[in-house]
Amino acid sequence: MNKIFSKISAVLIALLFLQCSQSWQKALSKGGIQHSSFNQTIDVEIIKGIIIIPVTINGKNYRFLFDTGAPTSISNDIQEEFSFKKVSTGKIVDSDNHRKKVIYVGIESIFLGEVPFLDQTAFVGDFKANPILACMEVDGIIGSNLIHFCNWTIDYQNKTISFTNQDLLTDDMNLLSQAFTTDDQFNIITKLKIGDATISKLKIDYGSNNSLSMPSEVFLTLVEKNIIKESFVKKGATQSGITGKVKAETSKVAYLDTVKIGNKSFIHVAINSNGNGLIGSGILSRSVVSIDWSNKQLYFSTTTKKADLGDYGFNIGEKNDGSLYIQSIIDGSSAAEVGIVSNMKILRIDSMDFTSSSTFCDYIDYTKSTDSLYIKVVSSDGDISEHTLIKRDLR
Repeated sequence: MNKIFSKISAVLIALLFLQCSQSWQKALSKGGIQHSSFNQTIDVEIIKGIIIIPVTINGKNYRFLFDTGAPTSISNDIQEEFSFKKVSTGKIVDSDNHRKKVIYVGIESIFLGEVPFLDQTAFVGDFKANPILACMEVDGIIGSNLIHFCNWTIDYQNKTISFTNQDLLTDDMNLLSQAFTTDDQFNIITKLKIGDATISKLKIDYGSNNSLSMPSEVFLTLVEKNIIKESFVKKGATQSGITGKVKAETSKVAYLDTVKIGNKSFIHVAINSNGNGLIGSGILSRSVVSIDWSNKQLYFSTTTKKADLGDYGFNIGEKNDGSLYIQSIIDGSSAAEVGIVSNMKILRIDSMDFTSSSTFCDYIDYTKSTDSLYIKVVSSDGDISEHTLIKRDLR
């Protein structure tokens, strides 16, 4: 699937652990892969910068997120069908800082292609709670505690993921590399340079379709150093976590000329405040990336896809009654300039009529080849307005 409107609605699956039982770390460390050598490539689907990878469990096929920033997970439906044995309990905190109790279960084997990943631990999650994930028909997550067992190459352009238990090192890869460390959850932790500033303890997160998401204090330091010269306020709400709960938020968006991960440069990079220190697919999708767990190295291709920083300036959400609304708006954007504000109800976008048969999932599936967008909204006072928005770079 082609990329939908740039930054219309972020999907972030960044999970942390709180107050877990003593056995959770031991449970996550379980598992392994077959001992014989393998080197496999499988086709994936890409929706809004998020990778959907085919998975087989107990002979049945499923759609899982490929997410280096979260542990492996299965849906409530899968757990209800197979009743996997509970191995631990705990709490997760999603990317919007909402907490939820979960159980961890043991799965005898998870197949990616022909390769079985054995004795895997997964938490049981509700993948219908977030309307975006529900539209993507996600059944679970291939997460960090599975990913660390072998080496991976992620190619967005060709929509493939390769994985192997053999050495990844090549002369070309050595030219564009960056070391990483890991933690108890097997997150990939690294650093990058923005101007003369080095920012460390950043997580490589294929479950986030932002480019850079930074804590507010880091964002402010970049402003004070004059590395960020101009920023734009984003106001409204966010619904980017796996729990699907809505959170009021005011954050800032800015654009950086150049970011370097090791000796790999990325130009024209968006950065968001109020984040958790993530390098997301907005950057990672612009290069073929190899994750070498054997040597704790990231490798980047010499070619880089050009960034698309064009934006209409709004995010969309879905209410419980199925209606669509403006979830957040960026000051200075095309949408803000015509008077669109948060909480306006959306009646129509291009040919999609949300007062009749069109749904939020139709919007998620919608692709747009031109840089203009027709939108019809109604204010809280009942005033209806129609606008043609132009996607543009806010810089």
